[in-house]
Amino acid sequence: MFGLVLATLSLIYFVTLVWGPKDQEDPAAKNYLKDLGDQPKAESSEDPGDAEDSNEEVTAPAQAPIGSRHVSKSGSGAQLASLNTSGLRPDELHDISFVVRDAETRQPLPNVTIHLAKAAGSGRQIAELRTDATGNGRVRKLPHAQYRFWAESPGYRPTEARAAELPLDGTCFELLMEPAAQVVGVFEGLDGETRQLGLLHLSRAGSPEVIWIRPDAQGRFASPALEGGAWKLAWMPHSRAQPAPGMKTELDLPTGERTLLEVVLPEGAADPRHRRTPGIRPAVAALQ
Repeated sequence: MFGLVLATLSLIYFVTLVWGPKDQEDPAAKNYLKDLGDQPKAESSEDPGDAEDSNEEVTAPAQAPIGSRHVSKSGSGAQLASLNTSGLRPDELHDISFVVRDAETRQPLPNVTIHLAKAAGSGRQIAELRTDATGNGRVRKLPHAQYRFWAESPGYRPTEARAAELPLDGTCFELLMEPAAQVVGVFEGLDGETRQLGLLHLSRAGSPEVIWIRPDAQGRFASPALEGGAWKLAWMPHSRAQPAPGMKTELDLPTGERTLLEVVLPEGAADPRHRRTPGIRPAVAALQ
């Protein structure tokens, strides 16, 4: 008799285990970090708040080859790496929004480039987009994972890369950009032809900071973000040379602006039509 009861209880337990009710998995708690090569982290206790609406948005494709281009609704492009989300349901995908502001004036910044990348593993870039006229941008339909993002814009220092787990750390993020100075221009000879010769040397009085700038194949150059104020500029044939005669100057670079320079090298036959003399000087007051 005891054996019959024991057999009956064992059968009931087996049936319940196989066909019994199962807990429903919460889609919001599903984590795809393993698929993206990331490690999960603790859920943030901060309230992300409501995401600001944006006219500038791009969608991560279900599957696209690396280097493919996806055009957003506003006509601005976004460079996307492959990200396979074809096996996920709509409720397992999330949008991430950004608003970019000037750190001093708190005004929104348009045409800022925002980079979005994986937070771990190879750290490959997922999307690249530009903010709209109100400083907003959005990437749509991303899986739950850890991401890094940062912003770049002429006249501002690039923001430091921030990491966040979407959607646990929020879905809308504010990026503040510090205004900076910048010099841009082209190396030209006395004949008006572009040159790739030499280096532009930048330094500041009382500061150990030294910046070397090389031109590209077309003779064009652009400095990194600089502190506004007085700078010494000199053109040198190479890093161990002394500045050529007449090829150094001092300029007061305004913060938040790009200063266009005319750098005429003592190279080539002088063209009387151009009346060029060697030197470094502003071509125009500034370019916004």
